[in-house]
Amino acid sequence: GTPLPKLWPAILAFYRDWCLIPPPPPDAARSLDEALREVSASSIASKLRGRDAVEYLLATLEALRHPHGRHGEPRVFIGTGADAALLRFRAVRVMGAVEGVIPGAPREDPILPDAARLWLNERTPGCLLATSADRVLRETHEVFLAATAAGERLAVSAARQWVDGTEHELAGAMLETAVALGRPGDGGERELVPSLGSLRRLYVGPGNAERARRDAEQPATVRSALRLVARADDGHGAHAVHPAWLVPADALLSLSRLRAIAAERGSAELLRSDGFLGPLAAGLALPGLAAERGISASALGVLLACPHRYLLDSVLSFKPREERLSLREVEQPHYGSLVHRVVERFFRAHGEAFCRRERTLAEWRRIADEAADACFLEFLREYPLAGDGAVEAQRQRLRREVGYLVRAEWDSGTRLTYGNVEVSFGYPAAVPLAVDGGTLHVQGFIDRLDRATVGLVVRDFKTGKQKAREETDVDPVVDAQIGLYALVAPGLMGGEKVARAAYIYPVAAGDAERAFEGAELEDLLRRAREWFGLARELLAARSFPHTADAKRCNYCAFQAVCGTDGAAVSQRKLAAAAPSSVAARFAAIQRATEADDAD
Repeated sequence: GTPLPKLWPAILAFYRDWCLIPPPPPDAARSLDEALREVSASSIASKLRGRDAVEYLLATLEALRHPHGRHGEPRVFIGTGADAALLRFRAVRVMGAVEGVIPGAPREDPILPDAARLWLNERTPGCLLATSADRVLRETHEVFLAATAAGERLAVSAARQWVDGTEHELAGAMLETAVALGRPGDGGERELVPSLGSLRRLYVGPGNAERARRDAEQPATVRSALRLVARADDGHGAHAVHPAWLVPADALLSLSRLRAIAAERGSAELLRSDGFLGPLAAGLALPGLAAERGISASALGVLLACPHRYLLDSVLSFKPREERLSLREVEQPHYGSLVHRVVERFFRAHGEAFCRRERTLAEWRRIADEAADACFLEFLREYPLAGDGAVEAQRQRLRREVGYLVRAEWDSGTRLTYGNVEVSFGYPAAVPLAVDGGTLHVQGFIDRLDRATVGLVVRDFKTGKQKAREETDVDPVVDAQIGLYALVAPGLMGGEKVARAAYIYPVAAGDAERAFEGAELEDLLRRAREWFGLARELLAARSFPHTADAKRCNYCAFQAVCGTDGAAVSQRKLAAAAPSSVAARFAAIQRATEADDAD
């Protein structure tokens, strides 16, 4: 086996390169490295080899403690019984004390079952492999140590219905706790071993009563709140609510406030609950209104699709709960960022030669494959993929789609003079853009900006579903990004006129572009100024209406906030808005978008 002084640096390097870890503090690897530095320098460390060295590393890591705050300050520790070993607490709560969980049901290792472990233990000197029974015993001891670590208060809780919907009985640990406490029964005598009825009456019952008392003051679930209201019958069919639910009237969960919001939704006027904040939000700093803070193309797309979503996400920073990343596939937006990284590397290194056609398409695709492989290897340090099969499948996917983009560029009928890739604008000061009714300050990055004989060519690479021109007319949500880039590009290239603007999609065959040129481009630029003028006015007025298109709510993370009828309520109110108001103009582009979708 490898000795500890050589084994630990290899493990540390692997950990730094391949493990996704939360940001420090604490930096467990650094703390362990400091603890091992002096030991590794001694001659004794060389005698620790292989499994013994690994066990020493584990023992050292488990013994490490990261100080936080001052001694004596209150802290909450969440962990397993093994994590809490040898620690003392004022109060301890053991959760999930049901059969089959504490301790866990014995499960044999399918690769090395208990019979094989016992055989090896008997015939191999110094071998001591743990069996499933040993694991159950160890977990029982860990729960015992955690329970006895409580200095003032111990709570053991058990949910009768488990997370998978099955019902469980109380764990043996509950019975052992009751035996140790020995509370007297109804007759005043202690039961050496309490019956199940006594266990529920003397130990579980008081805990449930305390929880019911707290629920009466502030219900933790909708179910408990409705149950309390149903019980509060005055004898004439009327139901009262707890006084604490009504005061203060402006409290976040006050029923008075919630009733006021419901009344606003039912009215015909556009009010605060509809996103029309007005002077109340005058102090709210918003992007796009001043040079100090520009607004990006993607943010404009969200604002034009659903201003209320923009308010919740970009202004108030109400971020939806992050879903667990897929271990089999690179998901969006991570995949889109990876493709842009590859394309940027390829064109920065070979853009001029590619535009001059110095090699064949097959040679350029091989070079693009090399760039994709290099970027993918770097990306694996940031994104977890399970198994060599998943890694190889995603590598081939990346090479294939980058190859499609390179081929689409090659097959384009427009001969280009290379300009630049990932062209930034609006940093550090946002770019002032003349739009209908005023000026909007913008910032962002243009994927490709090149020259042709007829003028500038603006391109943006996309990795999502292709939206062909024949399927969707000019759309404020789809085309806001390319429209913004086409408006900004002349100012970045000495005033040259844009002759063509297009999205490029990685498609295996057929037209890979959603392009605008000639009269269509002029129409796009005219409409873009209208859209961005509306966006500027929405921001200036602090007005963030809900979308009127219910299809936009299907996959929105904020649907629970707006309600399932949010789009219908917005459509009803926007239809009644004054014709010249910002709300009516927003309703007009919503209707145009719905008509395009229907076509």
